[in-house]
Amino acid sequence: MIESTRPAAPDALEHFFFQVTEAFGQAAGQGPLLTQQRRLAGRTLRLEFAGPAMQACVVPALDHLPRVPDAVPDLRVCIFDSASTGVALPAAPWGDDAQVARGEILGLESSQTVRVTLQPGSAVLTLYHPSSATALMWIADARDCPYWEAAAPLRGLLHWWCAAHGLQLVHAAAIGTADGALLLTGKGGSGKSTTALSALVGGLRYLGDDYVVCENGAAGPAVHSLYNTAKVGSDSLAMLPSLTASGTLSPGEGQDKAVLYTACGYRAQLSPTLPLRAILVPRITGGAPALLPLTAGAAFLALAPTTLFQLPGAGRATTAFLRELVTSLPCYQLALGPDMQALVALLKDSVAAGR
Repeated sequence: MIESTRPAAPDALEHFFFQVTEAFGQAAGQGPLLTQQRRLAGRTLRLEFAGPAMQACVVPALDHLPRVPDAVPDLRVCIFDSASTGVALPAAPWGDDAQVARGEILGLESSQTVRVTLQPGSAVLTLYHPSSATALMWIADARDCPYWEAAAPLRGLLHWWCAAHGLQLVHAAAIGTADGALLLTGKGGSGKSTTALSALVGGLRYLGDDYVVCENGAAGPAVHSLYNTAKVGSDSLAMLPSLTASGTLSPGEGQDKAVLYTACGYRAQLSPTLPLRAILVPRITGGAPALLPLTAGAAFLALAPTTLFQLPGAGRATTAFLRELVTSLPCYQLALGPDMQALVALLKDSVAAGR
């Protein structure tokens, strides 16, 4: 893979950040500045929109997070597009031939002054300036924001921000009861999403389907909800037809999954935070649902690769966090079959038993 022929120096990247900050100020001056403050993992996230165009790209997935209008924000995120505001993005300090992996621009991924992601396929740009606890999100036209960005907005910069506070975004689902949560992880097709959605329909609490925030705290591991979205395949809809009554966002033709916003029909079951009781790795076996002991190493191999592959900057610190997580919790393989009621009962019993 060829790196950019015009990499940016760290000071040039920070200069670009402040240029984009000024552009946001100009964009906000074109119309009303719309703000929201949400509680995420015990901290306050302030979202500032230059007009209403970008709200549909960000707010629905975060709509379940508690509102905290009077709290002092821990992170300010400024969000705008050029089409609705008429304000262009300043010239970027990297070349048109810059190569992108995991959203990171090669040659800039080691900068600690400003972290930058440019998502391939959507051209959504995010910039994070840790020393000022300020971030920016930009796209040329809000109408071109794809469904997968709206389903998990701000993912890269929230990963960086959480890491600075001892938290970790994890590619996993989390469900449970008032007594605690179970972390569900595994590669695509393992049954993770179907299990999480079966638990939701069966009345369990829900913290996320694709990404959650985990914490290795002094009181023990905990999981925090990040997005209320869930990826719904045709097989899940066939087994759980009640999901269609809760409002899905179709990704369009040629896609095999839709996005369910669980806050629309299941808000009462959404929990912001729960203690973690166990890690489950689903596997479709076709028989009765069952829990089988699993080594921490096997659980790590189910959890780590997709997390490391999908999150910008994920490396040694993320690996160390995940190793600590799997060694501090009981781990099981979850054998899956067609009996959804039996599965939900097993999950409830598992939380009650502390495993």
